[in-house]
Amino acid sequence: MYNYWRNLQKSACRRSETQEENERNFISDLNNLFDIAHGNALEIIKIEEDRKFLLSQREPGRRGCLMGIDMNLAKREEKGIIESHRTRKQTG
Repeated sequence: MYNYWRNLQKSACRRSETQEENERNFISDLNNLFDIAHGNALEIIKIEEDRKFLLSQREPGRRGCLMGIDMNLAKREEKGIIESHRTRKQTG
């Protein structure tokens, strides 16, 4: 990959169609370079949500990301659970 990049640098001043196409190909390859998952990760992963996340990371554009807990969603879910307990107590 490094040698490919160095060859692109040598002819960077040339703005030929071939040079631009080679640069686009390099950028495309670079975007796909960082799939560092285990070779049979889909077989190892047991949680379906994690499998879907890995597959989405392998798609072009890499939608999604790993982050902490969505605190706003957690609060809404907690309020919903509390509200459902209140309604059960009132009706039961």
